[in-house]
Amino acid sequence: MTFDTFVQRIASALGLRRSGAESEPQVKSNLESSPVLLVLDNAETFEEAVKQDEAKRISDFVNNARKVRWTRFKVPPLEKLPARQYFREIYNGEIDDDKVDSLLGAVDFHPLSIHILAYTAEESEWTGKRLLDEWNAQQDYL
Repeated sequence: MTFDTFVQRIASALGLRRSGAESEPQVKSNLESSPVLLVLDNAETFEEAVKQDEAKRISDFVNNARKVRWTRFKVPPLEKLPARQYFREIYNGEIDDDKVDSLLGAVDFHPLSIHILAYTAEESEWTGKRLLDEWNAQQDYL
């Protein structure tokens, strides 16, 4: 990812229509002039996806935006029962509770991971067996 791509994505999320060199000042102006909630979820992946000099530009952009209050917070894991309930609110397939608990434990009961897992399985119309097979295949791949 390049710095320009990073800025373009923020511009797009903010509903701004400019591109190229015009994006950066427009994004900065927009962030400084009106209240906005901008969530950079999993932002550490920017560092993994870019060259060192591009990562520095992104970091400088984020850290030097004036009048912008950046808040970083950690989403705590769920307890086993609420995690299972959340999973079952999304996924309607048949799967034993112990297998669900095992899957959810593998993602440390993290709410976003649970959501992605359950949503993918539900939208893909996977059976419980298919969900477990897909999970195991991905674990073998990693």
